[in-house]
Amino acid sequence: MRYRFLLLLPLLLMRESNHANQIRLKNGDLLNGKLIDVTESKIVWRSDTFGLLSIPIDDVVKTLDGRSFQKLASAVDTDSFEKSLASYEGNVSISGSASSGNQERKNWDFDVTLERTKDQLRQIGTFEYESHSLDGRQAENSFNVIYMADWFIEEHWFWRNEVSVSADENRSLDQVFSVGSALGRQFWDDGSGALSTELGVLWVAENQTNDIKNEQMTLNWSLDYSKMFWNEITFYHQHDLWISMQDINDNQAEIDIGIKIPLIRDLFTEIKFEWIFDNKPVLGSDKLDSKYSIGINYVW
Repeated sequence: MRYRFLLLLPLLLMRESNHANQIRLKNGDLLNGKLIDVTESKIVWRSDTFGLLSIPIDDVVKTLDGRSFQKLASAVDTDSFEKSLASYEGNVSISGSASSGNQERKNWDFDVTLERTKDQLRQIGTFEYESHSLDGRQAENSFNVIYMADWFIEEHWFWRNEVSVSADENRSLDQVFSVGSALGRQFWDDGSGALSTELGVLWVAENQTNDIKNEQMTLNWSLDYSKMFWNEITFYHQHDLWISMQDINDNQAEIDIGIKIPLIRDLFTEIKFEWIFDNKPVLGSDKLDSKYSIGINYVW
């Protein structure tokens, strides 16, 4: 009899282990799987059949082994699970103006930024579009599409690779293509603000409206800073500096300074100043472009 019990013991232990990974719902369903997280109102359960489920705790009768969810949750490494999930952030801003009478003018600006972070990889995509027309003349348009991938080597250090394509009729640029790599440092990034900087190289190829093509390798330095003050008012500053490795006098800088004032949840008024300085612009173009705008910004 004793030997028979020893032979059955592994089966009993296996059965008990299976019960610990089952829950029974009030509708009678049994779900095999694993408890991921538990709160006062719901549990997060990874079902063997249906994948990740969020179940109201009132719909659960019990686990088959009778243990409380709190005890089960204490045995789950929820931190590692949360870190394995991708997080998403983004913002959309739009501003525009139109006038008629002595002067016909239409201006539109549209910007979108999307950010995805998972484990050590942060991916950022941006799209910027502007359209300006005056006195019925054909509108001058510009756009800029950028994709950046940051691989965090350590907690604060990351390796950035980026590619972009753009055009700017106002600055006589038919197409600009660039690809580059940089070493960056994320000093902080929390709910109250962020600060990061990057230093690297960027290859730039320009097709100008006068059929001139220009290719060069540049040294690139950029900074991104934001800080939230009272009542969730946020100040931000961004700049990029490019210096040609072939000619140090051939350099360009882009600077954005702005403030976001909350209106309602996730919706802000954005006041923004922009400067673009090109020390060697396309023939017939000015070195400095500046713009002031007020628009609506949505953040999630």
